[in-house]
Amino acid sequence: MRFLLLSVGLLFFYSSGYSQIYISEVSDASSYHQEFMEIYNNTDNDLDLHGYKIIQVDVNADTAQYVYDIGTNESSSIPGSDFIISSHGFMIIARGSSLADFESVWGTLPTGVAFNVGNTKLYFGTSGATYRWRLRANDGTADTDDGTLLDDTGQAVGGSNYRDYQQKIGGPWIQDSYQNATPGYFDNDQSLPVTLTSFTALVQNSGVVLQWRTESEVENIGFEIYRSLNKEDGYRLLSSFRDNPDLKGQLNASRAKTYRYTDVQVQAGQTYFYKLADVALNGQRTFHGPIKVLVQNAAVSSLAKNVTSFKLYPNYPNPFNPTTDIVFDLPAVKEQSLQTFLNIYDVNGRKVRSLLQKSLPAGQQYRVQWDGRDDSGHQLSAGIYFAVLQAGNFRQSMKMCLMK
Repeated sequence: MRFLLLSVGLLFFYSSGYSQIYISEVSDASSYHQEFMEIYNNTDNDLDLHGYKIIQVDVNADTAQYVYDIGTNESSSIPGSDFIISSHGFMIIARGSSLADFESVWGTLPTGVAFNVGNTKLYFGTSGATYRWRLRANDGTADTDDGTLLDDTGQAVGGSNYRDYQQKIGGPWIQDSYQNATPGYFDNDQSLPVTLTSFTALVQNSGVVLQWRTESEVENIGFEIYRSLNKEDGYRLLSSFRDNPDLKGQLNASRAKTYRYTDVQVQAGQTYFYKLADVALNGQRTFHGPIKVLVQNAAVSSLAKNVTSFKLYPNYPNPFNPTTDIVFDLPAVKEQSLQTFLNIYDVNGRKVRSLLQKSLPAGQQYRVQWDGRDDSGHQLSAGIYFAVLQAGNFRQSMKMCLMK
């Protein structure tokens, strides 16, 4: 069985008030059960495509041959049909195939990809008239070619004339034949910008440390970190390669690299969800995750009890790279607890990190770890820094040396 596949880069729309939603791929096949259309959501919000229209157009006459209303014209109510397309995610419109039948041919769809069963009237591949496709927002009238066009060409794009695909206005579609297509991904040359082998999170005294490793990178300009209190939605950008040099990519590299980012703005007892996005030169984002982290009340660890006096011990190791432990004693007091602050300052007296700001039980010895980063999670440069402990009326400082 021979497949023809086409893909496009990002399109930008001037249709006022509507989002960047477009047809990113059409796959022809020898059996209609394998045919599909892929729609991409290039926005930062999940969207409900219920009522959006796919218009089948005779390109010679520029007339609508068939109008498919998403959410109305599905061939069945087979579980797996979906109308929600996630932020920077994909929806697959099949030609009447169930999810199980579709995946038996194409393999399991990536997590989060919406699947719509479509119906057999959607001729993604045909030996008849030259068909093209339009994607429109519904104005409330079914079965008519109206609404707001959701591609910037003003014309139908992406079609088939017996496996002979149209060239996109303003630039060619990628046209090639493959033994296997990849629904739910950008295809282009069948390679993704980043080969990611791990994405993990670890709760440390300094916050939530996110770490990921790439084995290779293709046209990767950098990474973005997103966080939410909900697994499914509500993600907000925490940090980007645009203003954080630690998140800049290698562009093109075949060597492995490990990246790290520390989220210091977390609260004890709270669960967080994180997503990682790698961003290609053409603006395409590929999301990884989410991963779940529970921040427990362990920003500082107790080492001993029955402490009788204040003391700030020399940090160890010193010099250090990348982390060092800071140990201090809080003696027993009448109030049974002490509001304690542990801050890091540079040689100019500028506070670069608030390691600790909480009430601690008195009469104990504590340890806090510092990873050489500031409050924004940026790695600080090598040099001399000062740790200043303040608890009640007690205040003491010490000098530390960060090496590279």
